[in-house]
Amino acid sequence: MNQVSALSKKAIFREIENNMFIIQFFHWKDKEVLNGRPWCFNQYLILLQELGPSVQPNDIQMKTSPFWVRIYNLPFDCRTKEHVTILASKLGEVLEVEDDIIEWDRSMRARVMLDTYKPLRRLQKTRNKKGETCWVEFKYERLPFFCYKCGIMGHTERDCQMKEDEGEEKGRQWGAWLKASPRKGMKIGRKKSSN
Repeated sequence: MNQVSALSKKAIFREIENNMFIIQFFHWKDKEVLNGRPWCFNQYLILLQELGPSVQPNDIQMKTSPFWVRIYNLPFDCRTKEHVTILASKLGEVLEVEDDIIEWDRSMRARVMLDTYKPLRRLQKTRNKKGETCWVEFKYERLPFFCYKCGIMGHTERDCQMKEDEGEEKGRQWGAWLKASPRKGMKIGRKKSSN
């Protein structure tokens, strides 16, 4: 991590229990590594969380990580920040909703704090401005390993504890189609549009 994240000073890693480490940064700017989440190692998600000085190791709950989520098939009359925030809040705490500088794009984006112990949500029912019911689809950027059987991050089908009914494999509810490539060039586009 010292090499990958280009820290200004070295960081110290201490294991406090199996697969749980404390990272001590020596410069406040190095904590910005938290803004680049989610981080993965060999396609496995690394959960990072800032801790206060009075936190006890037994009280640490490492369950959430921020992800950029794309919302597809959203009616054009429902693309306000408020509407996207309401839809994204069905997934978890909404941290940010991206401005729609590319009007009429295929998807809208929101940064959401996801519970990594819950199945990934694929669809959400909503209503357009006429009151008609429609379905929107969710896709996730920088998604690590997740199970195509139960939809939970951190393991694959081979290691899944969920029992599978015969014939269920044909109609899998989760798959590689839930992965979205990170959007590139958005910061450049924002700078140009603000000038």
